[in-house]
Amino acid sequence: MRIATKDIIAIYKQLFNDGCIVCHKDFVCLHPVFGIPNLQVFMLMKGLATKKCVKETCNWRCLYWTLNDEGIAYLRQKLALPEDAVPSTLKQTVHTAVREEAKQIQGERKLKRDFNAGKKPEMKKAE
Repeated sequence: MRIATKDIIAIYKQLFNDGCIVCHKDFVCLHPVFGIPNLQVFMLMKGLATKKCVKETCNWRCLYWTLNDEGIAYLRQKLALPEDAVPSTLKQTVHTAVREEAKQIQGERKLKRDFNAGKKPEMKKAE
């Protein structure tokens, strides 16, 4: 099957940036991201799966391909990307500021907590 080079490069770039691609098994429709038939995306990803560059998962008429380490190296070579470029699925996010803020809030809650709340209130005897 012939696939335009610009479409191949677009699919490879999207796969490398996101780390995964989803394609519906309706091969007549166009892919919503690339605007090319789903069949072309399927065939290109099938070739990458044969080379063990991606892991293929099928679920309810949807195909999912996730990039693995061999695929990252292959796409770096094909797209002439630097060694420090990684997919967004492998990028580490920094949550330290949020965690510090959460610890402060949690500390304030402990201070405001009423430690006598677990005891039963004393009953007054009626005279």
